[in-house]
Amino acid sequence: MSLAALVTTLWAGKHSSMGYIDTTGEVTIAPQFESAEGFHEGRALVTLADGTRAFIDRRGKQIFAAKYAYGNPHDFHAGLTWVQPDLFVHCVDSLGRSVFPDSFHGAGDFHEGLALVNTRDAHNSDVLPNWGFIDRTGTVKIAAQFTGAGGYSQGFSEGLAAVAVGGQRVKQREWQITGRRWGFVDRSGKMAVEARYDFVRDFRSGRALVKSGADYAFVNHAGKRVIELGRRSATDFSEGLCVVRDSSGKYGYIDTLGRMVIPARYVVAGSFSEGRAYVQFKYGEEYGFIDRSGELVIPLAYENIKAFHNGRAAVEIRASDGTSRQGFIDRKGKMVIPAVYLSAGDFSEGLTPVLVRSQ
Repeated sequence: MSLAALVTTLWAGKHSSMGYIDTTGEVTIAPQFESAEGFHEGRALVTLADGTRAFIDRRGKQIFAAKYAYGNPHDFHAGLTWVQPDLFVHCVDSLGRSVFPDSFHGAGDFHEGLALVNTRDAHNSDVLPNWGFIDRTGTVKIAAQFTGAGGYSQGFSEGLAAVAVGGQRVKQREWQITGRRWGFVDRSGKMAVEARYDFVRDFRSGRALVKSGADYAFVNHAGKRVIELGRRSATDFSEGLCVVRDSSGKYGYIDTLGRMVIPARYVVAGSFSEGRAYVQFKYGEEYGFIDRSGELVIPLAYENIKAFHNGRAAVEIRASDGTSRQGFIDRKGKMVIPAVYLSAGDFSEGLTPVLVRSQ
């Protein structure tokens, strides 16, 4: 079905549904879902009209129901994902088949061949979690011994994984733990960066953000502080650059040596993806994209904006009637998929979910 046919047949309806398009705007899976997420390893998680969830393939065929009791199923990583049909999480393959018999009280995605798992029921009690790491066969590779683990990618990144030790429950909030100290372990389970920080993020471009008190810094794989930020907050590195906030509250970019390579002149600044980063100069104004030199290469013309994936970025444009619709531009700023969608996701594996009016 072409984009024109889609708009003609579905736009007049009173309800909305989600389907998938490719990078040319061609509809590959007709709108039929209550919600839809991006593809990972040939599978995408969708919510059907009756409220149940399922994984589908790139043709839209339902592969297996993603039954869960608590929380949501994970994306696929290394051909595996976690589902939670009862009080425990279970590992299944891309056809929904159980991979190993063990189940856990919590788990993270597989990264670099290992996944973190929680072996202790820490809900509604004073008991602290007990996190360790398993491989794809379910074999324990790093014994469960940590009260926190995972950082922001929920596992290993660049050969190291964020873990926490110590801590205690906040009595008034049983799910909250205070006093944990964070560091990093290697794949053998050895503490590679001492657990002495209040907060850490995962390694990217050889750097990990850490926080002690009110002060931020980046450390290298050996745990050496290589960039001192003081009270300036920062994001992860992406494509060798990182967003930092200066004392005026504006954002710029530093490189892995800590040099300010793009001045702090934006009120909003996104991480670099495919050589582009979205920015906003003043609140309430429109967004555009800069390149790695800081040059504005796609004009400030959009109400809202997302990062580039698969050569496309979702942008939002306000029409003359006051309504807003989303479409996609390429890296040169050309509108390659018209702004006709109520909302649009990021492209992944050549497809993206979009929300349209339906009968």
